[in-house]
Formats: sequence, structure tokens, C-alpha cells
Amino acid sequence: MFPPQKLGVLIIFFNPTMEDVLNAKKNISYFECGVIIWNSKKIFTISNSNFSEIVVKKNLGQAEALNIGFRKAIDMGLDLILTLDQDSQLIEKGEKLKEIINLNYYRFLNPAGFSFLTIKNENDYKKEYKNNSPFLILTTITSGTIYLTSAWEKLNGFQSGLFIEGVDTEYAIRAKKNQFNFYKFDYPILIHDAGVEISKNFFYFNIKFRKHSDVRLYLQYRNNIPIFIKNLIFFPKWSLKSIFNLFTKRFLISILGSKNIFITLFWILRGTFDGLLELTFFSYKLKKQGQILKKHLKD
Repeated sequence: MFPPQKLGVLIIFFNPTMEDVLNAKKNISYFECGVIIWNSKKIFTISNSNFSEIVVKKNLGQAEALNIGFRKAIDMGLDLILTLDQDSQLIEKGEKLKEIINLNYYRFLNPAGFSFLTIKNENDYKKEYKNNSPFLILTTITSGTIYLTSAWEKLNGFQSGLFIEGVDTEYAIRAKKNQFNFYKFDYPILIHDAGVEISKNFFYFNIKFRKHSDVRLYLQYRNNIPIFIKNLIFFPKWSLKSIFNLFTKRFLISILGSKNIFITLFWILRGTFDGLLELTFFSYKLKKQGQILKKHLKD
């Protein structure tokens, strides 16, 4: 692998809060160029002319928005693209990330991308980079991952039908099957914690955790179950562990954080049923999922 020359950032916006906007503007200032996708109404403009902004007519979902952004990034001549959620807070500049990758380029075999640590608050200890070396990982999380645009082209992009959940997992698994590798650095580059933080009192204890909406839960089960089961033969340990976590840790957190346990349980069961149905009938696409998204997610 030759050292990549041009790195940009890709951020997808969907109904951002003012805090999201402030974070995003700061993140954008860390890069010379990049792509912004508006998956909802555009509420501000980037002053840097090296950034391209694309406004879509309706919410196309994360996967398709990523594909649109990657196509634009390739047109702009970007070798690498860092993908970020709108509420992520970068603590490292783009030049430093490119420096880390370039210093280790001789270690990489057919890379698809590079993952870094995400911390939950500024008080978390930041290690010195010189004490860390890249290592192979099977899957990664979209926010905070740097992707090679050349690998994205060869893999034909992200699977749009997944909409938002399982997009990064499916892509990384497909990359591995096609002899591409993801590498991770134990080096934190951003502050981010998915979901909405809530707290509940249990006896004398106050427990804080993060939760997603019921429709997101539906998609987590609906999309991930087929991915895990289909890859049992290829990655048995990872698949079994993922299935176990989905029906234990994820299930427990979802129930504890629910405003209505019966409704949450309904969405989990429906997602599980539709996910299993996808495995049974391969012609069964995402019709029901599309109906649910249309009803519960705003354009």
C-alpha cells in the first residue's frame, strides 16, 4: 500500500440540534476538505469552498447517504474519508490522523479502512500514540472510521436497504470476505456515545445508560439477525457472541430503558420475526421495514 495523500471528512446531518451544529462546525475546521450530506432541511452553510454540500429531498437513510458522500469524495480526489455522526466531537485534527496512518502504511495488507478509539468524556485518559500499533479487527463502527475510497469502489458501497442499523457491520464483513482488512489503533480521536442517556433508580442505586427508540430497536434486530446467522459458517465465534449479546445485554438494556415495556417488546419480537423471515424467504426484501420507516421516521 502506498501512503494515501488526501484525507477528508464526511458528515451526514438529520435534524441536528444546535449543539450538534456547533460540534460539527468545529470538526469541519479540522479538515481542509470534505463532504456534507443533508438528509433533512439544510440549516447552515459551510464557508470553506473545499467542502461540498449535498441536500437530498428526503431522508434516504445512513447507508445511501454514505454512498452519495463517497461518490462525491471520489470526484474530489479523496483517498481517505473519515465518517462522523453529527453529534461526534473530534479531539484530533485530520493531519494527525493521516500522519498516524502514513507512519504505519507498510504494516497494512489490502486495507479497507482504519478504526480508532472512541471515548465517552474528556476525562478519559489519552494514551501516547508511540505506545500503540495497529491490529486487525473484523468489524468497525461508522462514526470515527477512516475508509479507503478505492476499497469502497471495489466493494460496490454500502448496502442501502439496511437504512441505518447494521450498515457498518455488513460492509466490514463483506470486505473481509473479499480479502480486505480493517485495522484499529488504540488511540482515541473523538468523544461519542450512541443513543439517548437516561437514568433510572433501582432500589438504592441510580443507573445510567443509553437507549434508542423502539423503531431503531426493530431495525437492530431486523437487520443484524440475518447478518449474524448468515456468517456463522465464516466467523462462528463472532456470530455466536453477537447473537448472545443481542438477546442478553442489548435486550436487557432496551427493556430497562423502555417507557412502555410491552411496546418495546413488541418491536423487538417483530424485528426478530422479520429478520428470521429474511433468512427463510430470500425474495423477502425490506417491504415491511420500509412501511415502518415511512410511518415512524420523518422525511
